[in-house]
Amino acid sequence: ITMTDTFTLKRHDTRPFLDVNLQEGGEYIDLTATSGVTFTMIDVDTKIIKVSAASCSIVDAETGAVRYSWASINTDTAGVFLGEFQVTYTNGDKMTVPVSEVLVIVILEDYDNA
Repeated sequence: ITMTDTFTLKRHDTRPFLDVNLQEGGEYIDLTATSGVTFTMIDVDTKIIKVSAASCSIVDAETGAVRYSWASINTDTAGVFLGEFQVTYTNGDKMTVPVSEVLVIVILEDYDNA
């Protein structure tokens, strides 16, 4: 997905993965000189952090492709959330993405509560 898309899944689901190509100014962020990428997600209504600086997998460093694999505790609450990624470079610099856009994550109620 892109940062302007809304990512939707059902409560208690751990797939699909959150696959994103990190970009700034329309250009892919090169992740080859990084020591890691983390993901944080906050509830829009309560401002409670649901995911706090959890590690992401770098899928393709040159195109900024990362994957966050959901834990069941991440998706146990229906609602609207905002997400961001933090890139940490090997020299200690940090960059939060998205910079000028918003990544919206919607977790919908599931019918069987399972």
